[in-house]
Amino acid sequence: MLGFTGDEQKEVPLLGSTVQSVLTRAAAHGMHSIAMPLIGSGLAGWPANLAARVHVEQVLRFFKAAQAGPSSLQVHQGG
Repeated sequence: MLGFTGDEQKEVPLLGSTVQSVLTRAAAHGMHSIAMPLIGSGLAGWPANLAARVHVEQVLRFFKAAQAGPSSLQVHQGG
């Protein structure tokens, strides 16, 4: 089944890994700025507040991990 089923225990880690993948790939390709929509909150049917929480947590985790090395990536979130 595609879309949010309400099983946060299974689905939050999946969305989190998707966001991490976007950030990691952007940095690996030398991008300095990316605009990322609120993945999951459209056709997938995630509640916007839950999707936003996952996005913010993952962006913070990405930049915390990047403190070991320089990262000039800017992330612009939209909903």
